[in-house]
Parts: sequence; C-alpha cells; structure tokens
Amino acid sequence: MSPLTQSQPDRVGKALIVDDEPIVRRYISAVLRMSGFEVLEAAGAAQALVAFQASGSDVDLVITDIQMPEMNGCDLAQMLLATHPNLPILLISGSHAASPASLPFLQKPFTSASLLGALQAMLGARRIEAPGRQPSR
Repeated sequence: MSPLTQSQPDRVGKALIVDDEPIVRRYISAVLRMSGFEVLEAAGAAQALVAFQASGSDVDLVITDIQMPEMNGCDLAQMLLATHPNLPILLISGSHAASPASLPFLQKPFTSASLLGALQAMLGARRIEAPGRQPSR
C-alpha cells in the first residue's frame, strides 16, 4: 500500500484503489493522479480496510476488483457501505460481465476515458479532467 504524499492544489478527491494485480492498481492510480485525485492503494480487502480506517474515513471513492484472494470486492463494498452508506464504490472485473451487486461496474480491460467516464457518472457535479497523456498499461 502506498499513499500519495504530494499535495495537489486542484484535488478532486481521495480515491482508494483495491486490486491484487499490481499493474492494474498502478494504471488506475496513474490515471486518477493525473486527473487530480489523491490515491491510496491496497493489494487486497484487508489492506483496504486498514487504509480506509487510517485515512480517518476521508476517502471519497473506492475502486475495487471483484475477484481477489481472501475477501472479494463485493464483500469489501458491503463492509464499507455498512458504515458509510453514501460512499461511491466502483466494482471492476475481467471475469464478470456485469456487477453481481447493485453498484456501478466497469469491465476490464478499460481505457482511461471509460474509467473517468464511469467516475464522472458516479460523482456527478465534481469535475474530472481526462489526463493530457494516457499512462502506458
């Protein structure tokens, strides 16, 4: 887990990225950082819960893979929503064709534009800018 240490003046919000695949986590993190988010990363649900609690619940958005070892993303989402019912959560997966929960879903692989589009739809009024360049994946 590696919290972002740099401060961004036009910060859109703080996002928690949860995926057991490091390359996917880094890709999503890079896209969000270039779009003004502060980013926390977790390799699994247990790390995500620790990061969420350590941040003082100052997380504005969670993006989590559905299939992960130990606890899946749907169970993680239910745990977070039990205490923070209005927390925006985006489920992602390469093996599901749709969300098994009633939460927003994005099929892997996805582009930075489709990721940001999904986030814009979830966050509504917050302005999310597409990055000037797309990180290599």
